[in-house]
Amino acid sequence: MRPTCLTLLLLLLFQQGFSQTAGITFKGKGVSLATVFASIEKQTDYTFYYKVEVLEKARNVDVDFRKEPLSEVLKVLFANQPLKYLIIDKNIAVSASEQPGTPTSGPAALMTVSGTVMNKRGEVLGNASVVVKGTLKGTFTKADGTFVLENMKPEDLLKVSFIGYQAVEISIKGQEKLTIVLQEADNQLDEVVAQGYSNTTKRLSTSSVSKVSSAELGRQTEMNPLLALQGRVPGMVVTPTTTYAASSIEIDLRGKSLLSGQSGRPLIVIDGSPLYVGSNQGAANGDGPAQGMAAGFSPAYSQNPLYGLNPKDIESIEILKDVGATSIYGSAGANGVILITTKRGKAGSNNVEVNASTGFSRITRYWNMLTTPQYLEMRREAFKNDGIIPTPQNAPDLLVWDTTRQVDWQKEIWGKMGSNFSANAVISGGTAQFTHRLSANYNTSSDITTASGSNDVIGVSAALDHRSRDSRFSLGFTANYYYTKSDIVRTPSISTLPPNAPPIYDETGGLNWAAYNAVGQASFLESFVWMPTPVLSKTNSISSNLRLKYEILRGLNLIASVGYNRNDNDMEMFKTIKSQNPASFPIGQALYGKSKSNNWTIEPQASYENTLLGKARISVVTGATIRQEFRENVSIYAGGYSNDALIRVLSPGNIWAITNERNPYKYAGIFGRMGLTWDNKYVLELSGRRDGSSRFGPGRRFGNFGAVGLAWIASDEQWLKKILAPVISFLKFNANTGTAGQDGGSDYQYLSRWGQSFGMLTYDDIDPMIALQPFNQDYHWQLTRELNLGMNLRFFRNDLSLAVNYYRKRVGNQLTQNPTPFITGFPTVFGNWDATVQNEGWEAMFSATPVRTKNFSWTFSVNAAINRNKLLQYPDMKNSPFARTMTVGKSTTEKYLLHYVGVDPMTGWYQFEDYNKDGWIKNNPNVMPGIADDNRYVFDQMPKVTGGMSHAFYYKIFSLNLSFDYRIQEGRNAFAGMLPSGIPGTLSNIPVELFNHRWQKPGDNARYAKFSTQSAPQHQFGATTGGSTLTYTDASFLRFRNINFSYTLPEKWMQRLGMKNGSLNITTNNLFVITRYKGIDPEIQTFGSMPPLKTVTAGFSVNF
Repeated sequence: MRPTCLTLLLLLLFQQGFSQTAGITFKGKGVSLATVFASIEKQTDYTFYYKVEVLEKARNVDVDFRKEPLSEVLKVLFANQPLKYLIIDKNIAVSASEQPGTPTSGPAALMTVSGTVMNKRGEVLGNASVVVKGTLKGTFTKADGTFVLENMKPEDLLKVSFIGYQAVEISIKGQEKLTIVLQEADNQLDEVVAQGYSNTTKRLSTSSVSKVSSAELGRQTEMNPLLALQGRVPGMVVTPTTTYAASSIEIDLRGKSLLSGQSGRPLIVIDGSPLYVGSNQGAANGDGPAQGMAAGFSPAYSQNPLYGLNPKDIESIEILKDVGATSIYGSAGANGVILITTKRGKAGSNNVEVNASTGFSRITRYWNMLTTPQYLEMRREAFKNDGIIPTPQNAPDLLVWDTTRQVDWQKEIWGKMGSNFSANAVISGGTAQFTHRLSANYNTSSDITTASGSNDVIGVSAALDHRSRDSRFSLGFTANYYYTKSDIVRTPSISTLPPNAPPIYDETGGLNWAAYNAVGQASFLESFVWMPTPVLSKTNSISSNLRLKYEILRGLNLIASVGYNRNDNDMEMFKTIKSQNPASFPIGQALYGKSKSNNWTIEPQASYENTLLGKARISVVTGATIRQEFRENVSIYAGGYSNDALIRVLSPGNIWAITNERNPYKYAGIFGRMGLTWDNKYVLELSGRRDGSSRFGPGRRFGNFGAVGLAWIASDEQWLKKILAPVISFLKFNANTGTAGQDGGSDYQYLSRWGQSFGMLTYDDIDPMIALQPFNQDYHWQLTRELNLGMNLRFFRNDLSLAVNYYRKRVGNQLTQNPTPFITGFPTVFGNWDATVQNEGWEAMFSATPVRTKNFSWTFSVNAAINRNKLLQYPDMKNSPFARTMTVGKSTTEKYLLHYVGVDPMTGWYQFEDYNKDGWIKNNPNVMPGIADDNRYVFDQMPKVTGGMSHAFYYKIFSLNLSFDYRIQEGRNAFAGMLPSGIPGTLSNIPVELFNHRWQKPGDNARYAKFSTQSAPQHQFGATTGGSTLTYTDASFLRFRNINFSYTLPEKWMQRLGMKNGSLNITTNNLFVITRYKGIDPEIQTFGSMPPLKTVTAGFSVNF
């Protein structure tokens, strides 16, 4: 597939030429300026912008240029013309010459002033604010960027501002016509952030919004943009469910709020188009392209819907965390909103960008397991402790297998060096009326498993924007398509295989069943039978959006947004006869899965902005949402194949199981937002939404939600400014509160559904029908109430900044399964329970620029979040499904464990606290924890602190960027559950940690129990399988997530090669982690699981 990608890149490159001209050549008599301008545009990268009526006043010219510099040509063309020009980057703006205003008689020499506001690329800025400083007079620019102000004094001062640009003050100085060029904001306060269907700045926002830029996204090597958010967003925890590239990803934003198994994922919006993929049943169980039974069999589970979306095509990712920003999205945004904005073309000459990189991946570290001498010592000691004599049947490792053989089985499976290659080509450019951006990318990577395993991604994206000459009408279209193919190898838990065990594969390349059958240990190879044929998963994904906008009156716009998303996944996996134990009379097995989901969204909107009394800025957005989704999946599990040659065809086998789900979903809502800003100091935001969902029954389908937000820029108060200066340069307080609803859960639970079941007897040859689910037509919207407070400070002319946020989020009317009497035929029924879960916490972000000189700068930031979860209330909890797993007033993430107090020095068995003081150690999961018949106590595994930090160093043409993330947490000890018996000493290898700190003789003060070949007593079994605090430990860590070094190639070198610029870079991901955790990785807390990889890549980027 690599040649295909290179061919695509070459085609894109040759489609775009580039000119290198030493001057301008043109000859003509009596020619118009428009004709000359057109010739100059063909010979250079410059573009002229003007109004036709302006050039009508210009005289024709006689010229004869021969390789003349542009500056000289312009001097000749504009000599003695009633015109002037302004060069902005590669754009030349032409306008009428400024004429001094003619003062009227009398003391009030008033005049009319008009002008145009644009950016440095010559793009006009409609709806920019133009205010006469010190007065209540002001206006907004029209869609074409023009404005008119009457009764102006020659000495008046104009203040011009636009979201995302630096505000400027312009003195009229008697000029009647002005051309005002705004520069894009280079400070965080004036950076544009989203607030749902509109934009604002961090300075004026009433909500907590985090933003990750394109530069940060472009420095990562993974083909999943969500992974770039790790450690960058306070309060957001991003955790892949496995270490496979296509793995599903769990996102917790400000804690877990739901009692049911439904998904708590945030809403993802790509270019205004909501992305709905999956069954809403959690990251691992169907929130991705793969659905149904096939998702359960896949090592990557349901996969992630954004795997394949190229991070280099993304302009920014914004995370809306509180109800002030998300309430306008209604129920869809109750868990937060992730807004993904892709890159668009910019006015100017065509530009071609090419990026390519290649690198390798290795395992971060291996489990520290026993060597063969240590292992044999463990086994002999275990037999001695039990008083049992080893025999070939119970001890083949001691009496049959080669006791000098030493194999590191981890390296046998995970010891390969993975490789990766990525290429991306972009062509972009356009005029003030039309811009375009087309991108193509290819990415391939091989796994570290010694068996086959790879991932391939091919993607294309397009962004087209058009606006009319008067800028009143605009059209924007974006589309992202990506195809992914993953060969996913199911790797067994290889670590516990004895180090002197026979080879896994025989001389023919098949599994070595003969050697293991000979000693009755065939079970060792059972987990390897899926390895010869990886799980093959293919996904086609498209996300698109069309946005139309028309200004019918100044400040009043009509908008229509249409979005469409589709995901199609095909999955297959096989269990061949060749891979299975011949002694068990094997038959071939196959699993086929096909899943598809699509949704469309139509949102008509209207927006209005205006200035009142010169100091008040009012903005209103209103609209409606109509959305329809459809999900379907079919999984077929077949067996009985007598020949591996037939296993890829369904008909020769016998169908063992079929699952088929069809889930239509409809949603409708109306929304509105009103914002009022007074004197750029006081901000009021009101928003509301009425939602309707097909997941509820008649009379229960609609819910009303809303929010109110306030902000006060205290540092702009004159009475306070003197007190704060010079230490505090900016101080803002903000707050918001509101409600949101959720319609989570499966579709159509309010209907009685019927079907057939295998094995039921017929009646008069008629197959009977049975009820598939109990129905409940009374359940209704789950309700979220939220309060948020924030403070933002800047110190010493904004070189230091600190943002602090407090939140309290309560989710009530929880939708969950409720117990019902067995006589109903069903153990539970879906409905509301008046339970409330609260998440309360603090978030902080500190950033600084300690050094900033001409050649060197250093910027760093650090963020931290503390969340506390609590089951606030649960009436009649003893009859709830959570009576034995949760306690009111405690966290919903708590575990109930025996309290480990050490190993008995005399017996070598584990000891636990007699929590209820009845003289017995009991672990009874059928009663509430801690009562008379149970000795468990509460242990909370929720992270205490999460966060990240980053550093950016720039020295001339060199840059170094470092990013880290960290957690302070308790976690499941990786040794928990590693042994079927719960006690080390059986026919399985163990970590050196257990070997070095074991009990050996009476009087030993040990950490771990004695070795034994027998299954442990029940309470001892729970000690090492997750039932006691012995299996939980400090899992805090600091991870070096990303390191990027870049060298910008000298401009002169690039010009000689016919290029604009270029750079070389080296990037590492997950280079290492600092932790005291005893397992292989503090984020992978399961013994034997494949650990995360460290990746190193080198690449280049050039622009033509």
